[in-house]
Amino acid sequence: MTIILAKAIALVAALAGLDGIQADDGDQAAVAKVVREAHTTNWSDTTQVVIQAHVPGPAMWKLTQGTSTVWVLGVLEQTPQDLTWDTRRLRRTLSGAHALILPGHTTVSPEALRQWDNYSRRPPAQQLPNDIPVSAENRIDRLVRTEPGIYGMDRRFKRVRLGVEMHIVVRDNHHIAAYQLVKDVEALPETIGIPETVAFNLSGDDLARGLQKLSVAGEDACLDDYLDDIDWDIKVLPSVARAWATGDILALEKDYRSPPGLVCNLLVPGWKEQYEAYNVSAMTHTLEGALAKPGKSVALVPLGDLLRKGGVLDRLQSEGVVITSPPSDAPSGDAPSPTDAPK
Repeated sequence: MTIILAKAIALVAALAGLDGIQADDGDQAAVAKVVREAHTTNWSDTTQVVIQAHVPGPAMWKLTQGTSTVWVLGVLEQTPQDLTWDTRRLRRTLSGAHALILPGHTTVSPEALRQWDNYSRRPPAQQLPNDIPVSAENRIDRLVRTEPGIYGMDRRFKRVRLGVEMHIVVRDNHHIAAYQLVKDVEALPETIGIPETVAFNLSGDDLARGLQKLSVAGEDACLDDYLDDIDWDIKVLPSVARAWATGDILALEKDYRSPPGLVCNLLVPGWKEQYEAYNVSAMTHTLEGALAKPGKSVALVPLGDLLRKGGVLDRLQSEGVVITSPPSDAPSGDAPSPTDAPK
């Protein structure tokens, strides 16, 4: 589960297969390429397994290798706090599981956090910042009129930090939570006694330092991307979350947006390679380890990492893992009755 720098940096996924670029000032073409590719997702053919299964509730994939199985629930990185979803299939699947695999952690050292905090604040004497593009200023002005807590932020924070802080405020205003689905699963009574495995632990210090070295063009793109994230959170996220809750993969793929901060991260040299090594390869390796043990495990994997071409499912399928989506592993007597209430 990615940990965000305390009201400072969103340390979130950068899609593998995209090149990190340190754009020179004015190198708009290079930055535009990062922005364009960051939000273009080619989906794996393994999504068809769920579409054809027609099982109600959130989509789940069953991975089978020999006598071992891993049930995978793809999770959205953020959802409305009031999202309700049917947990019955997952709760039946958790019965008899010997491990619960969780997304990885990205953490930042106190020293790197202090450096970022000092860098990303505007000097007190700089009362009227003149480095924000007019188009972004206009969008921020509109937010000031509709979102409590935004006013004055542009005087306190530089552009990248400004984008992060505005996103946090708007997310709180609209009751949107990061990784709420993981918390929901961990709170289920069926998880009691099941050992948890975190897929990886990654230091975000290099990312925190790299964000301090972005070019002017890179900082502008980062701010614009956060403003786009805010628009998406308000207008589109509720319908995407409902599509996730009902297993409507086609609707989810159509409107899915990569997690906040993606463009900023892609502009930091070397971060794409780190992300690829941990969020994708390490998660895949963790699932392979579970499949090497007899019995059943359950895993929560961020949807983008799980379902894009070349992602976790594609890698496992290329190694001979069988991927299906049956209703559950539970005996027929454990099937839900009409009176079973979804969460």
